[in-house]
Amino acid sequence: MIAAAGIAALLVVGTLVVTAIVGNRGSGSSSPEGVVEQLADALRHSDPLAAARVLAPEEIRSLQGTVESAAKKAAELRLVETASAPLAGIDFGVDGLKLSTENLGAGYAKVTVDSGEFSASTRKAQFSPLMQKVLRQTDDTNSAHADLAKLAARDLPTFVITVKRDGRWYVSAAYTVLEYVREVNKLPAADFGSGARAIASLGAVSPDAAVQESVRALAQRDWSKLLTMAAPNEIPVYDYRAALTTLAARNVKAAGRSKPLFTIASMKTTDAVSGDTAKVTLHASGTTSGGKWSLDGGCYTYSATDSNPGDVGVSFPCGSGPVGLELLTLPVGGVSGASTVTATKQGDRWFVSPVGTVLDLVDRTIHQLDPRTAYSLLNIPNQIPPDGVLTLGTVVGLPGRPIENLRVLTFAGHGGQSLLGMPGPTSFSSADVQTGGGSVVVRVFAPDGSELPTAAGMLYGTPVVLPSDGTYTFVVVGPTSTTERAGVTVTIWNAADAPAAAREHNRSATCTYGVLSTSCESSGTSGMSGTSSSSSSGGESSVSVSVTTSVPGSG
Repeated sequence: MIAAAGIAALLVVGTLVVTAIVGNRGSGSSSPEGVVEQLADALRHSDPLAAARVLAPEEIRSLQGTVESAAKKAAELRLVETASAPLAGIDFGVDGLKLSTENLGAGYAKVTVDSGEFSASTRKAQFSPLMQKVLRQTDDTNSAHADLAKLAARDLPTFVITVKRDGRWYVSAAYTVLEYVREVNKLPAADFGSGARAIASLGAVSPDAAVQESVRALAQRDWSKLLTMAAPNEIPVYDYRAALTTLAARNVKAAGRSKPLFTIASMKTTDAVSGDTAKVTLHASGTTSGGKWSLDGGCYTYSATDSNPGDVGVSFPCGSGPVGLELLTLPVGGVSGASTVTATKQGDRWFVSPVGTVLDLVDRTIHQLDPRTAYSLLNIPNQIPPDGVLTLGTVVGLPGRPIENLRVLTFAGHGGQSLLGMPGPTSFSSADVQTGGGSVVVRVFAPDGSELPTAAGMLYGTPVVLPSDGTYTFVVVGPTSTTERAGVTVTIWNAADAPAAAREHNRSATCTYGVLSTSCESSGTSGMSGTSSSSSSGGESSVSVSVTTSVPGSG
């Protein structure tokens, strides 16, 4: 519940963060321990403005435009009631905090939490009405407690890395994350501040050169070279070059992959420079061990070839497939942005800007995020404006879009009415129907907004019985995998009018609805079993909401 509430909170907290940094450039503290104490106090008072003042200014200064867009989108999508109170409904506590400090070098210190307790509690009634619907299956109040000294994995102590800027100390999220990576994997120590000291010999002579050299280094797994291309003041990977190159070599050896990650057949770039910032558009193509890839300046595409004789390769649509370059064209709702990389100038050298590039992707995502996509991801598809009205006996086709491949239909139902569905023959064979209904499911929401768990059996030979008169919302959910997405159909009838194929097998069904996938399993009374699943190519999301039902078979 706390995590879900954070979805709304984090979208608008950034606005206050930017206000703090832009308004007074942060305040920091006179000591490493003092700045961690300030951060703890900001948590106690749920004060994001105070928290912003202790974060390293260079790590969050570029967030202004992104968080302003996020705040507007959060209000538009009704995720928060007011931007001035983004943490309404969430209370944090930090008690018994004891700290110790280790000097890491001039201007760098590790502050370790020796003891302390962190607590968090929620009051669902104070969340926005929409977020209350997202959290419909949780209690009205919830709480959690944790030992602050034992938050880290593998028995590591809890710590943060602090940095000194203009005589004041700040918490650095970037250094903290990289130090945890180093310690968890038992890697060589960092050379703190070396990136800033060596900046004149790092980077490239132009924004185009910085991007092209980065792509070549990535292709050849030349991690040492790649680390010299990242802006040192944004993400201090150069300081951790010994650790990161050791980790990369270790992983390559474990996987037995020493060959290039991919080849480059052609590559060209165009840039648009504005002061010390440039937007570089990348056009490139090449091959991997399994197929061909290309970036055309607006879309990443991939065509996989199959090594088995007679098999047909798979073509992935815009923005999907392996390699990693697809991140430059992150798709949202099937729409992809231009494949651009942000470069920044420091002194006389140009660097790839990881923060700027990621924020460009986030900006495009925010811009393209509409209620249909957002409410699908939040698992409240019944809040999506309806696509039309469900007519019994009429085929319902799905749009074939990634992420939210679904149709939302209203239906004027009557108490006691019994409905049964079946996938269409254009997408599924008779065996699919008999063993679980292929990869399409139907979710039914009652007039009061509650979900009918028994609807999981609709495509499994077990009718759903409507509990009352009123307008129901039927959500027909199709697969998100690229190979199954097209041509999905389903038909729903009054149970008495359904064809024999839909009524023939009476089975139990269990469905799990995830953020990016849906899966159903069934078991038949005659020993038959089947699985219906819909998942993204990247796998099941770690955040999911489950609705499970077991409908006894007639046997």
